[in-house]
Amino acid sequence: YTLHKIYAGLIDQYLYCDNQQALDVVTKTAKWAYDKLSPLTEEQRKLMIRNEFGGVNEAFYNLHSITGNPDHKKLAEFFYHNDVIDPLAERNNDLYFKHANTFIPKIIGEARNYELFANERSKGIAEFFWQTVIDHQTYCTGGNSHKEKFIHTDKISENLTGYTQETCNTNNMLKLTRHLFCWEAHPKYADYYE
Repeated sequence: YTLHKIYAGLIDQYLYCDNQQALDVVTKTAKWAYDKLSPLTEEQRKLMIRNEFGGVNEAFYNLHSITGNPDHKKLAEFFYHNDVIDPLAERNNDLYFKHANTFIPKIIGEARNYELFANERSKGIAEFFWQTVIDHQTYCTGGNSHKEKFIHTDKISENLTGYTQETCNTNNMLKLTRHLFCWEAHPKYADYYE
């Protein structure tokens, strides 16, 4: 999770401030990650990604968009969380008790996969997830979750407490919404964003 923030910050320093040193550092740290993660077995990978890793998949997709280095794309794909994302591809909308702030960045990574590689499956996942959260998990204020977990579908009124919503979730949903709006300037995205 922390590494994701570092990678994303270095990439932003390069993109927004033309900081070549930041690009050099993030490229070298990505090589370190690639060298560490490449030898892992599939079983080890699946065990490792059960923990929160933020949007590191998005960061590696973004780095690949800058460098064109296929290792950066492989790193992004390494963080594809099958257990979480595959059900969405099958249109399963049961998000109950899943850690929302861990979940949303994984979908933002899928949005980047679609944008960079025209992966229609990733696009469908992002769109389905967004609509599911908006229709069944979102309070009138635009936030979601209870104690950082998604709730039972359409049980919003039963989860109104001091632990309702998390700002990180809202930020990530807005980030995902920007991606979707760029694909299709539909008013529903602008309405949610507003």
